[in-house]
Amino acid sequence: MVSIRKLGRADYLLLPLFLLLAVLGLWLVDSRLRVERQLATLAVERASQSSTITQQLGVPLKTGYLITGNLAMTCCDMGTADLRIPVSGPNGRGTFIEWSQFGYAGWHICSLVFRPKTGSDITVVPDETSTCERE
Repeated sequence: MVSIRKLGRADYLLLPLFLLLAVLGLWLVDSRLRVERQLATLAVERASQSSTITQQLGVPLKTGYLITGNLAMTCCDMGTADLRIPVSGPNGRGTFIEWSQFGYAGWHICSLVFRPKTGSDITVVPDETSTCERE
């Protein structure tokens, strides 16, 4: 015979706390994924303006699902992102290496490099011409 335990006072307090933490965690993950997708779209838009990239990959460019790297946001509407974004087109595939900063006017690409599967890197947005703040 299985015995059923009655819920105690602590159970009634811990269950809402657990649910609150679970919802907060899911919200944070969703927020990060939305920012990563926004930055990937920004990188593809900028790279689509480069004739070298469009010749090498073709058009349209598609981003992959596994975006990796660091994304740091502060409470004062500032942030920085160092991401690796898989990208492909009809003619090939590779990875965008993006460094972006968030300021009062939104996200700005500070540096964008395309690393193909084979061959040498192609600089789309050079770091030297960036107006971004060094850390």
